[in-house]
Amino acid sequence: MHTNARIRRAAWMQVGFTCIGLVGSAFEATGIDLAGIGSIPSPPAGTPALLVGIAYGITLLLSVANIACAIAYLRGSATARIGLVIFSVLMLLAYPVGTAIGVYTLWAIFSSRRAHDALGV
Repeated sequence: MHTNARIRRAAWMQVGFTCIGLVGSAFEATGIDLAGIGSIPSPPAGTPALLVGIAYGITLLLSVANIACAIAYLRGSATARIGLVIFSVLMLLAYPVGTAIGVYTLWAIFSSRRAHDALGV
């Protein structure tokens, strides 16, 4: 399989997984529990609303940045590759699906010929 096709597939998987996380977080923020699909677990009872709002805001900001980075890569931006690496490392924490997508994305990026040329191997 062509390496660019692997990275493109990985970028699309990141977009899809992040969108699913955003939908789950939106339901969670409105009080609808979808059995833990959201990016953030339900806050414990008695947690200040401001703190919960900040957590959801950070999740939204990171999710939009991840989607923008993946789409920028799909449109041909070479610098978006760095963002894909950063968000792939962060995705490793989203066990089990995010971990699989993060590992696949890192493998696809670092197994490419250009990565080998840039590293001098």
